[in-house]
Amino acid sequence: MKHLLLCTILIVLLSATCVRAQTDCKQFRNGKYKSTYKGKTEIIERTDAVQKETFIGDETNPIQPPPIILLDVKWTSDCSYTLTMSAESAAKYPKLPKNAYVTVTIFKTTPNSYTQRSVSNMSKDTVVSEYVRVK
Repeated sequence: MKHLLLCTILIVLLSATCVRAQTDCKQFRNGKYKSTYKGKTEIIERTDAVQKETFIGDETNPIQPPPIILLDVKWTSDCSYTLTMSAESAAKYPKLPKNAYVTVTIFKTTPNSYTQRSVSNMSKDTVVSEYVRVK
């Protein structure tokens, strides 16, 4: 009986920790973040409704001028949102698919960073990347 009680308490504490991590997602709704994926650097600036993505490239081969894409953000929960092409970016980059969307789920947070899982209707791949807050 003593072991059952200890196991129950442990499960409750672990569950509370998981729920706590989810509530930290709200701090990343707005701000400026940097990520490097496969050697390429990206800066994003996000408000509740718009995300601006600037693709820098890598240190030895920066992209000049860096492409900038504006995306509309629709939050579906505290830790998930969907990105779609803004009208401005669709006009600027007509070769990009207009019906493309990316679903992002933040699944890990620290005080200055978050890790997200991204899936798109244009690819079977799932991309996991970390974004660090830029001041």
